[in-house]
Amino acid sequence: MPQPTSISPTNTKRVHRISWSKSLVKLLKARFFNKKFPHSVSFNITYHCNLRCQYCASYEDRAPEMSTDQIFQMIDEFVEMGTMQFSITGGEPMLRKDLAKIVSHARNQGLFVSVATNGSLVPQRLDYLIDANSVNMTLDGPEEIHDLQRGKGDFKKVIRAAELLKENKIFFYINVVLTKNNCSRLPELLAIARSLQIRMMLQPVFYSKPSHASDLSGYQNTKYEDKEFLKTLDQLIEEKKKGNPHLLLSKTYYEDVKKNIQRKTKIVCKNGGGLFSTVSPEGNVTPCNLLVKGSRWNNGLEIGFRRAYFQMPPINCAGCISSLIDFDDVYNLKLEPVWNFVRVNIDQLAPPLKYFMR
Repeated sequence: MPQPTSISPTNTKRVHRISWSKSLVKLLKARFFNKKFPHSVSFNITYHCNLRCQYCASYEDRAPEMSTDQIFQMIDEFVEMGTMQFSITGGEPMLRKDLAKIVSHARNQGLFVSVATNGSLVPQRLDYLIDANSVNMTLDGPEEIHDLQRGKGDFKKVIRAAELLKENKIFFYINVVLTKNNCSRLPELLAIARSLQIRMMLQPVFYSKPSHASDLSGYQNTKYEDKEFLKTLDQLIEEKKKGNPHLLLSKTYYEDVKKNIQRKTKIVCKNGGGLFSTVSPEGNVTPCNLLVKGSRWNNGLEIGFRRAYFQMPPINCAGCISSLIDFDDVYNLKLEPVWNFVRVNIDQLAPPLKYFMR
């Protein structure tokens, strides 16, 4: 197999925008002609992690991992099925020394590639991310809150990582896990977003037993009080109404989360296992990150990734309130989430649409 080559910064922007244009056309075809295909694939490349966050136990999982060549094979098979977006998650993806090769291979196959990282290894391994279209890191609040939830000294590492990504013109955004420790600190979180001039994806801590990161005791110890979190949701909804440019998720998402917390219910998505799916480190093809554990899923290395995807067993999901719901709403062409998606991603969309939005 030929080795992937690097993509220059100029070519990165061009391929980046082309990917969005092609994605839109394919999504519209899938929507109106009811054609199932894996538009977006999330790949848990490893469960190993160098942090010990209060609400996550991913590092305890010892699942075997695919080799570099097996990952290349997987990418190629999903590209043949029509996949346009490829998200590399963990665990901590930057622990894999072949990450840069995998990102470049996926880019050379025409995929829009994002990498989720805790940010702590970025200063030492920035070259791993140079070809990524997008990077997302977690920052859970002011220094004392972030370090409480994710480890002493980690806040400064994430801030340094953000500075390096900016200096090297690598697009990134911040993920915030809302817990009892930070849900009342929204003004400070938004101040951080303004100071760094970045966008934030704020979502509540949640528990899913078949998730790769399931940690019941960690969830119970960090879960917010519903009454307090409802105030935070009201603040987020108000900020979205004002058009706050730093908030990635839609007003509809926060309104739906609020309703379901009040009703003590969860939201069941329509596109998990359809337009989006997740592959585990050992190659199991599953509906999403929150259902990735379990022996009932097909393994792509054993039967091929096309067959593993199209013959996925019944999902039987109980629902969630994660940010996946917002993406599901976009796939369902709900007006406000789609408009929000366009607005917050305008710098990454095709030039004609960007001109129209001015």
